[in-house]
Amino acid sequence: MAFWEELVYRGLILTNAVEGLRSRWLSDRGAAVAGVVASSLIFSLGHFPGTLEKFGFRVMLGLLLGAAYVWTDSLALPIGVHFLINFGINNIYGLANFGEAAEVLPMLVRPTFTGPAQFVGVYGAVNGAAVLCVAALTVGYVALRNGDLGSRLS
Repeated sequence: MAFWEELVYRGLILTNAVEGLRSRWLSDRGAAVAGVVASSLIFSLGHFPGTLEKFGFRVMLGLLLGAAYVWTDSLALPIGVHFLINFGINNIYGLANFGEAAEVLPMLVRPTFTGPAQFVGVYGAVNGAAVLCVAALTVGYVALRNGDLGSRLS
């Protein structure tokens, strides 16, 4: 799923948004920021937003994946990060996007989570913190690779 989602949301939607906005109203940087925000919102809406916290969590993921694409001008990093996040949430921690799937998915570890869903649920603070760690590693990788965090989107 990560491959196709990144192809659609970053490769098509974000790229087209940046190209359309760049020539009309915004500078290159402004168009890149607007494209990342637009693709992130559409990404979240495309996953059936549900509650506000689910919507926000997915927007945060979209911002991370969109920024990775803009920084590298390659879908490889966003696809890899998206795959790892999906794998971690669904297969390592056993948290599935759909309750029924959690019962049948093979998992490396089958932990028991206790506490309020705001903290230990799929879209809770624990996974939010994990995504922030992935974001920090992504930013560090891009900064080390490119020497800066400037847009490489052609």
